[in-house]
This record gives sequence, C-alpha cells and structure tokens, in this order.
Amino acid sequence: MSAETRIGQLTGQVRRKTDQVRQLAKLLAAERRSADKAIRDQAARTVAVRADKAALAGQLADLRRSWTHRPPATAVATAVATEADMAELARLRVSVARLRQDNESLSAQLRELSAAAEVAATERRQLQGIVRQWDTLCRRLAKSVTGQTVTATDKRILATHARFRSAVSAAGRTTTKGGRP
Repeated sequence: MSAETRIGQLTGQVRRKTDQVRQLAKLLAAERRSADKAIRDQAARTVAVRADKAALAGQLADLRRSWTHRPPATAVATAVATEADMAELARLRVSVARLRQDNESLSAQLRELSAAAEVAATERRQLQGIVRQWDTLCRRLAKSVTGQTVTATDKRILATHARFRSAVSAAGRTTTKGGRP
C-alpha cells in the first residue's frame, strides 16, 4: 500500500470523524438548550406548585383552627343546632374536601415535575460525556497536525471547537453571575 493511498484513507477517516463531531456538536448544543429550557421551566413550575401547596396548606390550617377554636357551647346550645350552623358545617366540609383534592393534584404535579427534572439531568450527564469525547478528539487532531500544513477541513474543525469552548466558557461566566450557581 502506497503512502499516498494511506494518506487518502486517513484523510477520508478524518473527514468522516470531523463530520460526526460536527453533527454531535450540533446535537449537543440543541440538547443543552433543550435541557436548560426544560430545567428552567420545571423549576418555575415547581416553585409555583410549592407556592400553591403552601397557600392551600395555610388555608386548610386556618379552617382547622377556626373549627377547633370555637368557644365552648352550652349543652342546650350544642343540642339545638341551628340550620345556619349545619349549613356552615356543610360549607366547611366542602372546602376541606376541595383543599384536599387541590393538595393531591399539586402533589401529583410536583411528582411529575421531579421525574421530568431527573430525565433532563440524565440527558445532560450523557451529553457531557459526548462533549468530553469530542474535546479529546479535537485535542488529538490539534496535536497530530502541529508543525504540518493543516487542511481546510481540519482548520474548520479546530476553529469550531475553539468557538464552542469559548461560548461554553462565556456562558459559564454569565450564568454564575446571573443567578444560577
């Protein structure tokens, strides 16, 4: 096998790997955006669900306190319940039942959001592995072409990697300042 044939084969392999890396980088960027958006959305929904749950728990506690802290009635007054007291009791029971239903619904939503957040976190971990592999391939490519004439394709690969790393680094600096640790 001649050196030119081998160089041609290796160049073809590098092009294929470069195309794969480029495609993976695009997929990774899209997945990161999607995962970040999903995490932000889920965090906002979780905060809203927790706030609703806290408000409902407060209402339920208020109802329980108002029900248990009624002044003691005389035996005669207790025995002779008025229609108004019965109506109030029925209204309170309906309110308590509604609050329990709302609490269950919010708890179910919280469980769903927590599960979705776990899925997003798993996807993010997997994508981080792909990025590490891509970094390794790009470092190897840069090292292998040091001191040699670099093809246009290799230059594009290395430039894309440099832009990607720069963007990730800049995003990390702004994210840390912007609120998320």
